Amino acid sequence: MKTQTRPPAFVAQEVVSLPRQGPKGIVRVHNSRIDRRKTDPRRFHRYQAVVIKSQHAATLVVRSIAGTPDKLFIPLHGIGLDYDAMDALRLHGADEAVVEVRPATSVDLCVAAWKHPDPVVRVSMWFGVFGAVTGLIGVLGMII
Repeated sequence: MKTQTRPPAFVAQEVVSLPRQGPKGIVRVHNSRIDRRKTDPRRFHRYQAVVIKSQHAATLVVRSIAGTPDKLFIPLHGIGLDYDAMDALRLHGADEAVVEVRPATSVDLCVAAWKHPDPVVRVSMWFGVFGAVTGLIGVLGMII
């Protein structure tokens, strides 16, 4: 059985602000950190969910990771963030910030949906958890 290894977390030392007309929820990194064929376990896959943590804020931001398009330059030890991610991580005006990037686990994704600022996402997660708990109670009631 092949074991799946996670790519190592890296620390971005430079933060680049992405243009506002770009896609939302995408984090851009240098293309050498992306494995588009999903063969190298040490690099990130395109559109893989990642957790971003800043030294300035206690909050975590979950985004999808992608490489750099031709017109945008991201240094090797840098990261490109959208306005909402920079605001949540309190990185305005801090080009030389230290930001940790690591792959997101299933627990990270559930916690992010549970605490999401959009009520539609948050309430959907609540209903999903409620449905799972009541389904588990029903199954346990049939067994016992």
